Amino acid sequence: DGITQRAWIWQPEHEAGWTAELGGGVRRNGTPVTRPPAGDPPVGATSIWSRRGRIPDGLPALIGSWICCGVGYTHLIEGDCDYLVYGHTNPWDHLPGTLMVSEAGGASAHRDGTPYDARSSGRGLIVAADPPTLARAVTACESIWPDRPVD
Repeated sequence: DGITQRAWIWQPEHEAGWTAELGGGVRRNGTPVTRPPAGDPPVGATSIWSRRGRIPDGLPALIGSWICCGVGYTHLIEGDCDYLVYGHTNPWDHLPGTLMVSEAGGASAHRDGTPYDARSSGRGLIVAADPPTLARAVTACESIWPDRPVD
């Protein structure tokens, strides 16, 4: 059915093991983690080099992300940014993190607002701290997407 059930992210350089199970929350080294509320305006980060510094409609300029999805998602959960913008939607990069963010109260969607899951094939992904921030970021980022596929 395309629904991620469990996820793990191991960050040896941070000595952190992140786990999530659908309906069971997200944990860092066995301790439950809750996401702080998103800021107003929300702060967005991106791994798309050409989009760094771009200004989504009505929101602050995008900052650089932590490059590695396995690190970026945990920064989002910890409140270091309020949404992430990715060009690619590879399941091996994004399914673990999107489950963890969802378990922390967040949401994810393709750039056009359609849901992201294991069966997704479109490009462009926005992952946010909560559903209202996701809706705001999807709308605000319409003008910053590259005209061609992001490599």
